[in-house]
Amino acid sequence: MAKKIIHFIGFVANADKSVSKIQLKHGFTFQVLSWDEASQLLSKLETSLWDAIRRLCMDLPCCSLDGKYFVCIVNTFEDDVEFTDKGGLAKLPGELCKFQKELVTNYLTKTWRALRLFKEGNVGLPVSYYYIADGMNKVLMGNLNSRFYRSRSAYTLDDAELLSLMRFLNEVEIPFQSDFLELGLENYELSHDTDRPTLEFLSLMISLETLLNPGGGELIYRISRNAAVLLGKNENESKLIFDDIKLLYHKRSQIVHTGSIKVIDIEDVLRLREYVRRCIKRIHKLNLNKPELLDILNSSGFGCFCSDK
Repeated sequence: MAKKIIHFIGFVANADKSVSKIQLKHGFTFQVLSWDEASQLLSKLETSLWDAIRRLCMDLPCCSLDGKYFVCIVNTFEDDVEFTDKGGLAKLPGELCKFQKELVTNYLTKTWRALRLFKEGNVGLPVSYYYIADGMNKVLMGNLNSRFYRSRSAYTLDDAELLSLMRFLNEVEIPFQSDFLELGLENYELSHDTDRPTLEFLSLMISLETLLNPGGGELIYRISRNAAVLLGKNENESKLIFDDIKLLYHKRSQIVHTGSIKVIDIEDVLRLREYVRRCIKRIHKLNLNKPELLDILNSSGFGCFCSDK
């Protein structure tokens, strides 16, 4: 067996080239490939270039909105690679398995979770390849998530957001240690795993209930009030949030009780997801367990809960 340099490349979904400024760890870097560059590479990695392009651009949202480029993540490592007489792998290389488990499944997956929590957008890595660039670009293994849905807008970062994101990535450790906060995050993430607005909306409502439901009666009032106290920077903003979440929760009740899918629109989904995302980030920053959090929210008035919003 001879050690080979193994290349990893993953195609990022729902993002523009501004994300290539994100500084990753463990040797991962972003790379922006033009249409021609990506086509040349894919022609060597896939038996059918058309099938690869269709998968990345039509089935999955991996091509830029203008159709000119792909945002990728790349890395390299060495491993012993042994082929059979027919050119197939004699066994799956050990370092490749370790790389996939520790760096792709763990590190990159956690990074995508953090990016989706930082701001709106279903950014992720639905397609990736391991290959040897020895003339024929022999593919060792590929990964495909064929049920990765298109965002309503591309994930983009301006310079100020980039600085905030880098701080956020250093501060947030996902999965969360707190069970109720992790469950809230998981239901928030489920809202990205469908292209049906009603199911997105219901997943987000489950997340909000997981985070802020104290149990008992007056459910709509208490969840709406807790969110308003948690998020409102002043009394007026808290009142607006309170009224809006009450309205959204009434729509949730209509969906569940009547089965109507026309109760909500896309704006309702995006507005609710913003509330849920802000709640998760705020609760994480406060570092309180659920009983402690609910006690403080219950005893605080609109616009009076802490000063570091």
